[in-house]
Amino acid sequence: MHTDKEFMEFIKNLTKKELMSLKNCIDRRLWDMNGEADHQKMAQYKIGDKVSFLNREQRVYGIIKKINKGSARIVSYEDDELWTIKPDLLQKDE
Repeated sequence: MHTDKEFMEFIKNLTKKELMSLKNCIDRRLWDMNGEADHQKMAQYKIGDKVSFLNREQRVYGIIKKINKGSARIVSYEDDELWTIKPDLLQKDE
């Protein structure tokens, strides 16, 4: 593993174009890592699970209709409204 000092020395020698390219690569990697984490969290759910989530100070109860890589499509019991929710916001209900 490289030290911060070594990274700074490397970065000092890059052009603006190279720095922007490096930034884009880092942004893509962070995006991928976040997506992988969401995907792992979504693995604990399945279609048909009863779930709830908090929306503007009110708890919404529903059922999972579709599971995507990093989110779930929820149909609320109360009004059949369709929601796309990240796994961090979901809570399983029994």
